[in-house]
Amino acid sequence: MSNLNPRPQTSSKERREKRVIKIYNQLTLSQFIAGERTPIFQLLISASKNHGAGKIVLEDFTRKKTSYRSLILKSFVLGEQIRRKTNDEVNVGILLPNTLACVVSVLGLYAFRKVPTMLNYTSGSKNMSNSCITSQLGTVITSRQFIRKAELNEELQAIKSVVKQVIFLEDLAKNISIKDKIQGVLRARNPNRFYDKHPQLIAPIDSPAAILFTSGSEGSPKGVVLSHRNIVANIHQVSSVMDLTPNDIMFNALPMFHSFGFTLGTLTPILTGLKTFLYPNPKHYATVVELIYDTRATLLIGTNTFLAAYLKYSKNYDFSTLRMVFAGGEKLQDETRKNWLEERGIKLTEGYGSTECGPVISCNTPMYSKTGSVGKVLPGIETRYNPFPGVEIGGELCVRGENIMLGYLYLDNPGKIVPLPNGWYDTGDVIEYDTDGFITIVDRVKRFAKISGEMVSLSAIENEIAICWPDNKHGVVSIQDQKRGEKLVLITDKQDADRAELARKLKAQGISSISTPQQIQIMKQIPLLGTGKVDYPKLLAFLKGIPKTTRKFIRKKSDK
Repeated sequence: MSNLNPRPQTSSKERREKRVIKIYNQLTLSQFIAGERTPIFQLLISASKNHGAGKIVLEDFTRKKTSYRSLILKSFVLGEQIRRKTNDEVNVGILLPNTLACVVSVLGLYAFRKVPTMLNYTSGSKNMSNSCITSQLGTVITSRQFIRKAELNEELQAIKSVVKQVIFLEDLAKNISIKDKIQGVLRARNPNRFYDKHPQLIAPIDSPAAILFTSGSEGSPKGVVLSHRNIVANIHQVSSVMDLTPNDIMFNALPMFHSFGFTLGTLTPILTGLKTFLYPNPKHYATVVELIYDTRATLLIGTNTFLAAYLKYSKNYDFSTLRMVFAGGEKLQDETRKNWLEERGIKLTEGYGSTECGPVISCNTPMYSKTGSVGKVLPGIETRYNPFPGVEIGGELCVRGENIMLGYLYLDNPGKIVPLPNGWYDTGDVIEYDTDGFITIVDRVKRFAKISGEMVSLSAIENEIAICWPDNKHGVVSIQDQKRGEKLVLITDKQDADRAELARKLKAQGISSISTPQQIQIMKQIPLLGTGKVDYPKLLAFLKGIPKTTRKFIRKKSDK
């Protein structure tokens, strides 16, 4: 313990605090290192043994409660049906909302060494079809009921044009025979015996476990390939610093095509012995608030946008059972943080991450927290900083560790994983840190905006607008928005630019409404750099110099 002795010139209080921090860091690191490194389905089997096969771990809006025993059984049965339909295909698309069926589909793929590819059903038909091409999907699993209720017929047709088959869960359910159910029961009763006979179905720890999609700078979605090690390591990292107990109930309304909802909201509670409640739409504010109270949830995850709305729709008693609320996916606004604390007595726990990192990189914890920061880096993550003008302590954050992805998939080279140089991931975010290690996000290097938790490429939207209005110059920038975190502003030299017309054209091109600029400002001439590229700093300066009362908002009636 000699390394715990601080320098003698510090006061006794400082020495005690430093010893506590060092011991805490060593304990959390030890707990992370000691975590079981096994493929996800094998970890599910271990969790069932450790917490009891009869423990209820999952419930969705249908109010059906599912135990470990039932979850493993259903995963074997449904997984077998999917295996028969997909043959030697490895990557299988999942187009489903937050339901028990979605979780069983994902775990069913894991049971037979297949890789769930989570399709973002809010990204628009063009991005969805490109995602299928990028990950070389032959099969997509979905539900007729979901397609009908979510009005995704156009997106479904786009998917059908690029994959071999779309399988509906309703059809798979009809094909399950008594023999299939008996077979599933036998496998679930002794899964280790099944895998002893079929060791080829156990996925290597460093093989792909999930493909999620993030916006590409040129408009095509990039596939983020996370391995079993990446996901499991991130679960252990979070668990090592968070006070999670088997008595907790996680409420998750964030979709599983986001890593926040996939890893933290779904797999973490299931694999660590917590119960999780899934709700399919985070925008059903009143219903979500009612269910948080009704389910007696103790843990909640959400973005700033959703947390602000939940507070608005809640009464004093609705959040009485919540003991921790995790905020991520976009910057937590000071007003949201303040209102939750003052009106409900709950201190929001803010964290930070990205899909490429599984997703959590840092977070505040019950023991160490700093208002306005995104906490400290999780154990087991190395950091370095690319210099950035004006930032003395920090810079562009770069990270490396067990939780960092295997690599990207690109549309121009489908199916080929492009790894990161030496395992380092450049986050594109400029950060500062204090002497205690707390990180504060300063700015974003890359031209992306986070709108309601969705990452939107500004360059991609510019390309689409250029297709709509090819005879003009355009620049898209993002500004802060109290409701959605950020919003897009189009600055154009098209003198008769109309947002309603633009929205119609972008929709026809398969672009989602969330990517449509909410504001249009007209300039006589778009400023350009010497290279011919748009001078974005000048665009922002131009926008800031316009009084808010004269800024041009052009909205459809439906936007009001």
